[in-house]
Amino acid sequence: MRVDWSSFLSQHDLVYERTGKIWQDALPLGNGTLGALAYAPLHPEFLINKNDVYDYRHGRKQDLPYDEYVELVRKGGTVAELSKLETVTGAGPYPTTKSCGLLRIRFGTGDTWAGAHRIRQRLSLADGAVRFTLDKHMTHPRIESFVSRPDRVLAIRVTDVSHAECFHNKIELLPISDAAIAPPRLRAGHDLMTLDRTMPGGFRFVLAVKIVPTGGAAWKAWVEKNFRPQYRPVATKRVKAAVEWDRLVAPVGGDFDLYVAVVSSLESSDPLAAARKLVQAAARKGYRRIFAGHRHWWTAFWRKSFVKLSDPMLEQLWYYSLYQLASSYGEAPVPGLCGLWYGPDSSPVQMAPWCGTYTNDQNSEMVPMPLFSSNHPELAESFCETFNRMIPALKRYTRRLTGRDGIMLPLGLTPLARDPVIPSAFFGGSRIQCGGPFHGVIYAWTYAFTRDPRALRKYVYPFLREVCVFFAEYMTLDHATGRYRLWPSCVAEIPLLDVANPTSTLAFLKLCLRQAIAGARSLRVDAEWIAKWEDILARFPEYPQDHGILLDGEGIPWNHHVNQYGALYSVFPCGEFGAESDGRTKRLVRDTYESYATRYCMRSYADANGSHFFNGWTWFFDNMIALRMGWRKRVWEAFWNGPLRCHLKPNGLFTHNAFAIADPARSEANLKRIPNVKIGDMDEMMPLSEPMHGNSGSECTPNIEAKETVCPIFEMSSNYVTFMNETLLQSHRGLLRIFPCVPRGFTGGFDRLRAEGAFLVSAFMERGLPAFVLVRSLRGGAFRMRNPWRHGTVFCVVNGQRTAMPNSREFVIQTRRAQTFTFFTDARAWKRAVSRTFRAEWPVGPRSMPMKDGSVAWVGKKG
Repeated sequence: MRVDWSSFLSQHDLVYERTGKIWQDALPLGNGTLGALAYAPLHPEFLINKNDVYDYRHGRKQDLPYDEYVELVRKGGTVAELSKLETVTGAGPYPTTKSCGLLRIRFGTGDTWAGAHRIRQRLSLADGAVRFTLDKHMTHPRIESFVSRPDRVLAIRVTDVSHAECFHNKIELLPISDAAIAPPRLRAGHDLMTLDRTMPGGFRFVLAVKIVPTGGAAWKAWVEKNFRPQYRPVATKRVKAAVEWDRLVAPVGGDFDLYVAVVSSLESSDPLAAARKLVQAAARKGYRRIFAGHRHWWTAFWRKSFVKLSDPMLEQLWYYSLYQLASSYGEAPVPGLCGLWYGPDSSPVQMAPWCGTYTNDQNSEMVPMPLFSSNHPELAESFCETFNRMIPALKRYTRRLTGRDGIMLPLGLTPLARDPVIPSAFFGGSRIQCGGPFHGVIYAWTYAFTRDPRALRKYVYPFLREVCVFFAEYMTLDHATGRYRLWPSCVAEIPLLDVANPTSTLAFLKLCLRQAIAGARSLRVDAEWIAKWEDILARFPEYPQDHGILLDGEGIPWNHHVNQYGALYSVFPCGEFGAESDGRTKRLVRDTYESYATRYCMRSYADANGSHFFNGWTWFFDNMIALRMGWRKRVWEAFWNGPLRCHLKPNGLFTHNAFAIADPARSEANLKRIPNVKIGDMDEMMPLSEPMHGNSGSECTPNIEAKETVCPIFEMSSNYVTFMNETLLQSHRGLLRIFPCVPRGFTGGFDRLRAEGAFLVSAFMERGLPAFVLVRSLRGGAFRMRNPWRHGTVFCVVNGQRTAMPNSREFVIQTRRAQTFTFFTDARAWKRAVSRTFRAEWPVGPRSMPMKDGSVAWVGKKG
């Protein structure tokens, strides 16, 4: 398949005919370390963020010695008692992400004296750039902006500045007001402005802006003809920045370029000099050369994979969501829950949701998941590098907390490998052991999808080794059952201490142990640990069950109100169970799934019709389990009802909490549909209507602008890509499934999606019938493929030779490195599909999708 990339991607540009007014409604730019949110309340503004800029202060906490902790659990102690004994002091400070500053470009006189421009925005996917168009009488400036990965700067070009108003134009650099940290030191030096801020505790960052006047001005000839000489403005190339009260201001006449950089004290012992050096080097290199390098990076990025969907909005969201992921990932430390898209709110202290740190019970892991199937495993290395850097600190933490070797990740982590110590928020998070195994799935996939020995040696095995060492030392052999037992433990976000064999932790641990054994053998190391790990697998704990369903863990009632489909993580992402499992296992999975779906308290009936999940990640795991089990109808019903209707923002990002847009009279009438059942709440039962009535962040509102004001959560964009990829291609358990869960009658396809075993797969389908499947082996080895054709003889072309495949449900193919296999039943359909050239076919502009309840999902904004 051929793609006219410039044309094809341009149809999916995100268009704001009415610009965003606040950072929550902005268009995002980023290079994996530096992020900018572009919007325009009255003038164009850029909120600047950076991946390592935090207030790193921590509250104080005295960890209870391990023996005393075990005794507390034996006596039936509670999470509240544990928190009290560990004496969390005060109400903070809590580590949290901090925005670096705000860059504003003013055109014309003050806001109260002149009407504002009409401002439009467009985010171009092909070159990762946001462009502004501003229009009013005799002034039509144009702005192009991007964050360059090669040159590590935000670059902004301003052209067509009106000569009639050029003497009014200003560049402003403002600090973010924050009562928790001291004001910054502001420096102005002609064409260079710096904002230098030191946090309590010594962390420091410097934001530098270099201004390069480029001379030209629009309407110059008209002005010089019609203005008397003494009143003709001068478009000068000289700039003199100054400190004005709490900000830096630089008047600029005519067109100009801006270069913005942020350097922290974690990167340089002299961040001021380093920031100045970055922007000065960019100015010497020049805007055109920087943009050329930036565009080259994005061109190479997009050529790695391709999807064609039958709906323009769904297809746009795939490319746009992948753009966001590439903009936020690239260097360690990777950003936390908000990605690089966060900012201040109305409170005196800037606090990101969950402090913007890493939450290691699925949230952190969901973000890099689609990188593998999208054929961008290189970006996942920044995730691995982030946590590999923490290994020494985590080993000390684990030894202090448990007396064991290896590593255990607390539920919350900062980039400096510190527990953020947020009282009650993580339900005893320092004792929850799931973080290491949960992260382990990303490391296991890093090798499974690439089979890269360098990645195995550098990232994968060092991390998995320490995770598996900890559990090998922590788990004990129960001689009565002949199996190992994991106790005492906790389940993520379920506030119970006396828990054994948490199902989710065990499912991930099994995956980690298998990859660690394979890695150790490949590297010819740790023979003694191989033997121990194999013994654990041979006598692995059984997943707890009760009332015919899988439990979250021993000691957790089957009807407990807090559960997160954790007992079914064995289906996704671990791939232990699935559509190919035996009948008994599939019944167990279905019964567990239906039980959770009925009583799951994180669901809201504040809805015009039916119910929706509170949180986007809840929809994701619910739906991915259904997808892996092949429950097509359930998959698409949940999809339409979930992320698009309740979570999608106009700027293409997604909210964490659900917002159904409808008349409250309809949502209030719908409350009568809440099932009349009771569920467990600690030592008593509560009616299902108590948690499901739909307040507290799961509302139904008639305010169509509600989603614009809510901050985005980064994981949801990744979840969308993962979901779409797996409807097109699945490869878990060593089996390729082509178009396993696309809608019936689907027309579309994909090129170079990546499968486990290091295979690139391409396929196209027309009206529900596959035209061809192409598999390219990157490393050699065998693959199994489910036959995607129901009828007809399947042919395979390899090395120019065409052969008929045996009439079989599955094909098993042995490959050599770089070998390509093409499968088809109709040669004409195959040749017609592969000869197609994909280019723009849909008009550019804001897109909408009507929902069954009458609400509408938007991407972009109409004027």
